[in-house]
Amino acid sequence: MNARSFRVEGLDCVEEVKARRAALAPLLPDGEDLSFDVLRGRLEVTADPERVPTESILAAAARAGLRAVPD
Repeated sequence: MNARSFRVEGLDCVEEVKARRAALAPLLPDGEDLSFDVLRGRLEVTADPERVPTESILAAAARAGLRAVPD
């Protein structure tokens, strides 16, 4: 399955990843479908787009305090 990448603003340190992951995890049944790259300011989601639409990811990211933009 192809991963969808997002540039994110608001992800400043590794400690924040836990909080952001907790906020986004309910969207995804498997935590491995979600990864963060703090140094590059990236979020990667490998969930099926039909099951987890991009709009849902963007909304959940916003609720978690991130501004996400699809690549």
